[in-house]
Amino acid sequence: MIVYEGPSAIDGKPIVCILTGFAGTSNPKTGQMIQSWILRQDIDPISATRNGEDSSICGDCVHRRDLTTGKRSCYVNLLGPNGVYKAYKRGKYKKDLSLALHRLRGRSLRLGSYGDPAMLPLDLCKRLCDNAKQWTGYTHQWKWCDPDFSQYCMASVESDMEQAEAEALGYRCFRVTHSGDPQIRGQIVCPASDEGGKRTTCDQCHLCQGNMSERSVRVPHVQITVHGVGASAFNKRGGSLRDPVSL
Repeated sequence: MIVYEGPSAIDGKPIVCILTGFAGTSNPKTGQMIQSWILRQDIDPISATRNGEDSSICGDCVHRRDLTTGKRSCYVNLLGPNGVYKAYKRGKYKKDLSLALHRLRGRSLRLGSYGDPAMLPLDLCKRLCDNAKQWTGYTHQWKWCDPDFSQYCMASVESDMEQAEAEALGYRCFRVTHSGDPQIRGQIVCPASDEGGKRTTCDQCHLCQGNMSERSVRVPHVQITVHGVGASAFNKRGGSLRDPVSL
């Protein structure tokens, strides 16, 4: 179902948020979560990535495709969101926020299966999370977006410097590290990840609910080794745990 059609918070261009997975999903890491896709209304995800128009839904995320080198370190395989976009253009999805909120009750929500939740109105994210049993959410836009997003999203960071900055703004952090990097003191390795032993799924874990996690005091931050289709590009960039990561 479509829960938002309107301007992007970063550049005002038309975006859409679509919820899928009400009948079940096949993602072994996230489990049975409702998926939310934040897309351009007018450009398919593959084309948007190629020409830089994905900034409307991804902002300044370091994992976007660099238009000079062509490298992209995002973990998302674009075939997924591209399929959702095509279905959207065929008119497959009904626009009904009230019904979507009703069907979210008792279910877990993946806030931003593709795209950054901070591109959406804060009030919409609040309503979605308030109606869900639990959720996961991550934003790379923590430097400029409404600080109240820290209630619903983890700050996505890639260095000690970024983590310190995000903490100062009130965020808990979700830290992406290079393959082979050690566990960082005071952080928990994502228990749904390969390196975490796949002990649970995101649907069952409550660690990534921003500052509203019931365990946020005891477990302040989470880390995960880079994974997905962009892992190789991210590892090739190199860099230190203690230095900002750049393309």
